[in-house]
Amino acid sequence: MIRWVLMASALLASSAAAQVDLSERWTPDPAWQPMSQEQAEGWLYNQLLRYTDGASQFFEAPAEPGAPTYTEYADGRPSAGEYTLIEAEYCSVWPPSRTWECYALEAHEDGERMRFVSEDGILYEASLWN
Repeated sequence: MIRWVLMASALLASSAAAQVDLSERWTPDPAWQPMSQEQAEGWLYNQLLRYTDGASQFFEAPAEPGAPTYTEYADGRPSAGEYTLIEAEYCSVWPPSRTWECYALEAHEDGERMRFVSEDGILYEASLWN
């Protein structure tokens, strides 16, 4: 039983590591600039974003901090969580986790793309779904 638990843990860890390896990492690029709070609200509030991996995410405009935001992935499995913007930083929590994770927000100079930058430099690029 212990061997099975260790093997399952190793498999999950390697799976998570593989996902991280596929992600782009943050490097300074003058074409990408940090967003202001106003820009972040314009990009997120009542908007539907499409990510480069095909996933989409709708962000309700909050009546107050912590309002729910809904994510619909390309394979059709919905996932609901909560988010807030704090000084132009996107913070979210996705059940069953109770841990909030925060991301810096950057806008591309072309005005068509934005990205979320995790604390460890993983990038999630998106554009408005038109």
